[in-house]
Amino acid sequence: VASAAQSSDATVMKSVNGGEVSLPVHGQRPGDVLWKLMTSTLVFLMQLGFAMIESGMCRQVNVIATYAKNILDFTFGSLCALLFGYNIAYGINAIGFERGDPRQAQFFSHIVFQATAATILSGAMAERTTVWGYCMLSIWMSGVVFSCGVAVTWGGGCLSKLDPPFHDYSGAGVVHVVGGAAAIVGAYIVGPRRGRWEARKHGDFAPHDVKSVLGGVLVLWVAWYGFNPGSSTGMTTLQDAADASNAALTTTMSGSAAGLAAAFTSRIHSRMNNDEDPAEVDVLTLANGILAGLVAITAGCDSVEPWGALFIGIVSGILFHVSAIYLAEVWHVDDVVDAGSVHCIAGM
Repeated sequence: VASAAQSSDATVMKSVNGGEVSLPVHGQRPGDVLWKLMTSTLVFLMQLGFAMIESGMCRQVNVIATYAKNILDFTFGSLCALLFGYNIAYGINAIGFERGDPRQAQFFSHIVFQATAATILSGAMAERTTVWGYCMLSIWMSGVVFSCGVAVTWGGGCLSKLDPPFHDYSGAGVVHVVGGAAAIVGAYIVGPRRGRWEARKHGDFAPHDVKSVLGGVLVLWVAWYGFNPGSSTGMTTLQDAADASNAALTTTMSGSAAGLAAAFTSRIHSRMNNDEDPAEVDVLTLANGILAGLVAITAGCDSVEPWGALFIGIVSGILFHVSAIYLAEVWHVDDVVDAGSVHCIAGM
């Protein structure tokens, strides 16, 4: 069964009552397919969460364009996956799937994970790219870059053959480091928004809708329970249940610890700079810190202990805040939502 599950065969033969019957392999049983469809739908909600964060962090005049880019990420990405992306990633021609093929659920899961990687770019480069120019970048990111990342890891490529093999349960590297690294490079290449680093214009770039940002973080946190626990092969074995349960618990612990660690680090930084009111909680740093912790635990959420998740969260929360300051103040990378620090640095 294990070897068949790794192939494209949909069934295995098993002797029952003196005869052979065809049974779905693990991951393609009806319960497994239902689990994949439900959790993948939760992951799709990430598009809404990212759109809320990005639109809240940018200026009001760019809100509609920001939402449009998040929608177009998914629409163009779906077509790319069908036509060539899934083939690059797994060597499977998705356009040849027939009705009822149980692998279609896994293909849908690939699409929503791909959209998550691609949409990380949108927030980092907000307010400086045209919609159609961004769509061309999104097509390249979805169809080629992300697919190549999958091919060398989950797709059975060179990193999966290491000893010990590369382990990234839900995509801290495959999804978040890939998207976050592209976000840093993209924001650096397009350059800062005009006047971004002028002291007299500092207030012009303040987030225009903080409540949208905080709401988006809550949406993403909920969606992460599809992202991490949903990365189990299915939900028909005790091992599936154990992996998904551990993933849910460690995801919660890491996100919570990272948010608090980032907020405390921000407060210490404020005191060192003699800011006017260092006692206030920086809610935006708290929010992004939570996301950094969720990203960081994604690689090992199935296997680490809860106390390990707390440690991972604390480290990722501190690293997020330090790297965000460094990218902005030293490199002058105008990353509107700090996507590079949240996804790339915490993901690594």
